[in-house]
Amino acid sequence: MRTYDVVVVGGGIIGRLSAWRLAARGLRTAILEQGETGGQATAAAAGILSPSAEGLEAGTLYRFMRWSLEETRALREELEADAARSLGWRREGVLQTAVTPERLDLLRRRFAWLREEDPSVRWVDGSEARELEPALSSATLGGIWAPEESQLLAVAFSDAAARAAVRRGADLIQGAVVTALTVQRGRVTGVESSAGPFAAAYTVLAAGAWSGLLAAGIGLALPLEPVKGHILALQQTRPLFRSVVFGDGIYLVPKDDGRLIVGATEERVGFDSRVTAAGLLRLLEPMPRVAPGLADLPWASAWTGFRPKSPDELPYLGPVATHPGLVVATGHYRHGILLAAGTARLVAETVQGQDPGFPLADMRPDRFREAGEPLPVSAW
Repeated sequence: MRTYDVVVVGGGIIGRLSAWRLAARGLRTAILEQGETGGQATAAAAGILSPSAEGLEAGTLYRFMRWSLEETRALREELEADAARSLGWRREGVLQTAVTPERLDLLRRRFAWLREEDPSVRWVDGSEARELEPALSSATLGGIWAPEESQLLAVAFSDAAARAAVRRGADLIQGAVVTALTVQRGRVTGVESSAGPFAAAYTVLAAGAWSGLLAAGIGLALPLEPVKGHILALQQTRPLFRSVVFGDGIYLVPKDDGRLIVGATEERVGFDSRVTAAGLLRLLEPMPRVAPGLADLPWASAWTGFRPKSPDELPYLGPVATHPGLVVATGHYRHGILLAAGTARLVAETVQGQDPGFPLADMRPDRFREAGEPLPVSAW
């Protein structure tokens, strides 16, 4: 049996970045990954860092997004130095647009509270939106411009976190499928896996959409639904977009290598990872309304991933009073890249018994059990 201070279950960006933070504090840390791709949701992610486009209201999730974005900005140089590689960071802004009155009204309501939270965002009319991004449809009515928001390469972010964690002394163990959390005298003491048993003073559960199944094995209700997302990539023959654009039904993310990422569907089909015609049609159909020129771009690739969604769309973060030794960091849904840096700090502070710097009450892992809600554990 191998013994560590901390075992992190899950090799997506949440697990890898948490392991880097833990190892940098001198804790003997292992990351257990079931594959070699850096996590299902992470590998599929577009890498958008936009609280303004993802926040539905000025509540806990939006505030956590803003806080985590600041953490991401703060750690960027240190992570790139530790990993000796770039994250593909681009601060070119995020533009939310509308071509229908219904979406324009939704954006106006969002802007009404956003401008109170973030003075940098501003409202633009249709002509201003097209000045920012000339490839937009002439039917564009207006939207929200967030010039300070950013994007990065999700896979580069994940790879950098893994490299940095290893350089700080963490063990990255790939192909280790965790089959159970182990409990002794009421305390979580490690895991059983296809690579053998691991013992640890703390176990961090960061297994994304699979976390609920492991939690169920120790009697912890952690309701999670895997929400499948299709994403495709087009190859720009010339740069069409500079900023990230959210349109009616799709988002567009230009990358430095010339690709234009188009996403993303939300499908409740369990763990069916197939790329399907129906899924791709949901992305292709809105394109001409948002930007007619997209139809002429060459096809590059398409893929899917699973986002772990909790019933209230808040992540599960923090310790569990009924299961000492366990720290949960999962359920980030569509926001894993954006929330990774904040989550990693919270995990490290929790393990060391320090003030995490952000209130965790609304994101407690045991919140549904204590509320008495008869919510099932994910069994997909």
